Amino acid sequence: MNQVLVIDDKLEVRISLRAILEEGGYQVVEAKNGADAINQIQNNPQGYDMIITDIMMPEVDGVELMTALKIMNVDTPVLAMSGGGYAMDAQMMLKAASQVADHILSKPFTSEELFKAVAIANENKRKGVSNGTR
Repeated sequence: MNQVLVIDDKLEVRISLRAILEEGGYQVVEAKNGADAINQIQNNPQGYDMIITDIMMPEVDGVELMTALKIMNVDTPVLAMSGGGYAMDAQMMLKAASQVADHILSKPFTSEELFKAVAIANENKRKGVSNGTR
């Protein structure tokens, strides 16, 4: 696995994830929200080995993105990240994401937890199992 698409509306999160993933040997492409990610995936449908997305984002959120990926028959493993947000909205989004993500990782997390979550998402996708949280 080489190419990872990182989707988060916060630039500082994308920068941090890029640094961690590149240090781990991954090539990183960034998207600022779900709509941007969908455009990138449509332009390069087989181009990503892993998709890492925030759940709470403006425009197209992570759950909408993951649902669109299923409709588009994108078979790339998806790791969803959640940092909370508004408690009720965050709980509803987390529940919805658990239905479509290959694994869910709660923010904040360490680089070790990120790499472990990437491995779990890959394994869950291989086995056909959804979700699971740290």
